[in-house]
Amino acid sequence: MRGEMTLEEGGQAILDEILAVASGKRTKCELLYEDTDFAINRAGIST
Repeated sequence: MRGEMTLEEGGQAILDEILAVASGKRTKCELLYEDTDFAINRAGIST
């Protein structure tokens, strides 16, 4: 967004981070707030 990388490089950076977290890397939230939980609540029926 600041012109520091191409769209492809940005997409690859996002994919790399997703794969790292899926492989066990702790997120910033997990590192900073270990004792709190986070959940997204859904309003209504989801299918």
